[in-house]
Amino acid sequence: MKRYTVRQKEFLSNLEKATGELIAAEENDLSPMFQIVLMEESGRSKSSIDDVMEYGIFRNNNFSEKTMTKYEVVELLTAPNDKFPLWIKIRLDVRGIIELTVSKRFRTFRELHNRETGHPPFVLWA
Repeated sequence: MKRYTVRQKEFLSNLEKATGELIAAEENDLSPMFQIVLMEESGRSKSSIDDVMEYGIFRNNNFSEKTMTKYEVVELLTAPNDKFPLWIKIRLDVRGIIELTVSKRFRTFRELHNRETGHPPFVLWA
């Protein structure tokens, strides 16, 4: 496993917590695999980090049909300077793959949405 920063470890822990809640809610015992769906947010202000991620990492969107491990998700969704997606909606699809609908705006950990869940930026989504 790759060495992670403190914030990446916290992001991974929050992903695991949210995944655990989802799997418990669905009463499945899965070794989770993930699929990422990027969500366009028109009319929202973007930062230079958002542009780096959009035009560098997400430009070809070649991961949209790929399933990933939790470690690949952390590596893909960590922007420079430990910035993370502002929010991530999480749900289990009919194939048993955990779908992450992801904001394309990246912010510091203290700015992330869904703090009330105990695992920002993740929120369970129907």
